[in-house]
Amino acid sequence: MYCRKKSIMVLFLTGLLLGPFCLSCTTKTRYFVGDQLTSDVALIDYNAKKKVKRTLVLSGGAFFGAFELGAIRYLIQEFGMQFDIVCGTSVGALIAAMIVQGDIDVAKDIWQSLDSKEDIFSPGFVENVIAKGGIYGIEPLADLVNKYISVEKLRTSNMQLLVGVVCLETGEFMLIDQNDSNIKSFILASTSVPGMTPAIEINGRHYVDGGLRYVMPVRQILDMDVEEIIMVSAFNLEEKIAAAESKNLESFRKGDFENITHFVERGLQIVMHQLLWGPIDFALAMAKYKGIDVKLIQPARGVLRKGAFEFDTEEICLAIKHGYEQAQKAFPMFVANISHDSWP
Repeated sequence: MYCRKKSIMVLFLTGLLLGPFCLSCTTKTRYFVGDQLTSDVALIDYNAKKKVKRTLVLSGGAFFGAFELGAIRYLIQEFGMQFDIVCGTSVGALIAAMIVQGDIDVAKDIWQSLDSKEDIFSPGFVENVIAKGGIYGIEPLADLVNKYISVEKLRTSNMQLLVGVVCLETGEFMLIDQNDSNIKSFILASTSVPGMTPAIEINGRHYVDGGLRYVMPVRQILDMDVEEIIMVSAFNLEEKIAAAESKNLESFRKGDFENITHFVERGLQIVMHQLLWGPIDFALAMAKYKGIDVKLIQPARGVLRKGAFEFDTEEICLAIKHGYEQAQKAFPMFVANISHDSWP
């Protein structure tokens, strides 16, 4: 009798965890993202380049994207680094788009304006799960994408943008560039975490976060004719234990898994960490055989104190500054009069 009750409970919990993911395939809710151009823009054939000098690859990581932003601000604004390709999944895709269109400072201002989940997600558990296929709606995030991502800026950039998404119907991981007519919708889809938020319907198919397969989409870049790859990870990978540095685990240690949002978020943290480590480990191992210079920038252990889905202005500023400092350690400049006025 006990085993039967236990089995029923396991099935129930599994349904709570996977139910939103299954519903995300069938939801009829559509998020409109305006991809229309206001003027004719000639498409740049980014694939015509036979040799790619330097590629930047950004991982997913929700809140921890603030760390990535700080690292990028140092690399581009202080170190003067230039990139041929900027590739990312999830929050890394959103930041990648802001880099390619030349709006790093705008991205910093957006991040520093975030003070709670409600700035990104729409509350309403029952409504969202039943009608939209996720624990949270993403209307606020869709509004941010619509407002700040410019198709014209993306199309006229010398840098190629690659956004990682997964098609739910086929299971295929895809890298979409800015020449796609639905690029803004794909950027939004790349930030849609299965179970947490609804899938994005594009041309009759449903797309979600590319991190479902590759949190760090570096394997695909290794297949290109590229000289240098810089990976920025939102998580520390010194230990192969998911989110070991996250202080919000205290609530989990107290048995707070009855809270469905904590339960799902913790599960996603573990999955993201595992999916992140594999490609990075592969890239570091394969680089010497392919003659590619690969470098990894990651947070120090224990510095970032929030969970991946917690947003707090003070912690965001800390993460941005820490990203700046970690990038500076990876690429030091031996100049005594470096200005730090651009720090948050």
